Amino acid sequence: MRFEYIEKIAIFRHFLEKYNFKHNNPKGRKMKNVNEFIINRVVDALQADSYIVRLIHTENLNGIKNKDYPLIHGIYTADALQKSCKYFAYKNAQGYNIYFRPQGYKYILLDDIAKDQLSPIAEIKPCLLIETSPNNYQVWLRLPTAPTDREHAKRICRHLAEKYKADKGSAEPDHIGRLPSYTNRKPKYKQTNGNYPFVTLHKSENRNSTFFLPEGDIVLKEVLKDKVENKAQTPEMLKEKKENKEKEQDRSRYDFNNVCKWLRQRKSYTDIYNLLNSSSDKAKSRVGEQKEKYLTSTINNAIQRTGIQPKT
Repeated sequence: MRFEYIEKIAIFRHFLEKYNFKHNNPKGRKMKNVNEFIINRVVDALQADSYIVRLIHTENLNGIKNKDYPLIHGIYTADALQKSCKYFAYKNAQGYNIYFRPQGYKYILLDDIAKDQLSPIAEIKPCLLIETSPNNYQVWLRLPTAPTDREHAKRICRHLAEKYKADKGSAEPDHIGRLPSYTNRKPKYKQTNGNYPFVTLHKSENRNSTFFLPEGDIVLKEVLKDKVENKAQTPEMLKEKKENKEKEQDRSRYDFNNVCKWLRQRKSYTDIYNLLNSSSDKAKSRVGEQKEKYLTSTINNAIQRTGIQPKT
C-alpha cells in the first residue's frame, strides 16, 4: 500500500487490528488494548530512545492558564510510553490534549499538511502519517543523520515546511505533535453529538527518510540569502537590525539561563513553566500558540543543554 493512500475506514481498521496483535506486533510483546498497539506502531517507526510528552487541557490552549487544569509534562522511554496509554486515555477524557515528540534533532515534524501534499511527501519516505483533524495531517520524518545543531535542524524544518506547504509557525525542531489514538479536544472540532474526532494513525513504517538537499547545503543557502538581503540595506538599517537581534538574543539568553538554574534547583516542569511565564518579558510580548511555543522550546533547549530532567 502506498504511503500517501488514505483508507476511508482507517479508524475502524485500528479496532480490527487488535484481534491480530500476534502477527502485526513488530516486537512480539503482548498488548492489552488498541491504544497500546497504536503507540507500539509509533515507537517502532520512530526508534527514539526517549519521548517528550505534554498534556494540555482545552481550557489552556489559547494561552489562558486555568489553575484547575495544570500542564502535565514528562520524559518517557518507549516502553513507558506504551504502558501509559490508559493514563493518557483517562486524561484525554478529562479534556486534555495528548502531545508528544521523540527527543533528538533527527526527527522532523511537518504540521497542518493538506491531503494534496501527501503524494509529494511520500517520495521522501516519512515514517509516520497522522490525521489530527478531518483532512488535516501531521507527518514525521526520521533523518538518517542528525543535524549538527538546533539552528541546522531549524533550517531543515523551515525548508521542508516551505516545500510541502506545511505550517511555517510549527517548523521548529522542538515542536510537539499529537499522539494518535486519542481525541483532538479543540472546541472547533466538537461534533454535534458532543464527541471529538480521534487523532488517527494512517501509516507507520520503520525507515529513515530519503530527504537530501540536491540544491546544496541548506544552512549555506540561508547564509547566502542573508548576505544578498543585507547588501540591499543601508548601514543605518543594518545597524538597527543588528541591535534588535542582539536585544532579542539577550532576552532569550536571560530566560534560558534562568531555566537552567531552575533545573539545577530540581524544580518540576510545571514550576519552571509557571516561573518562566511570569518572569519572561519575551513571553509576555507573545500570545496564544506563539507564547506556548517560546516557553516550551526554551525549557526543552535547557533540558538538552544541561542534561537535567525536571523533578517529577
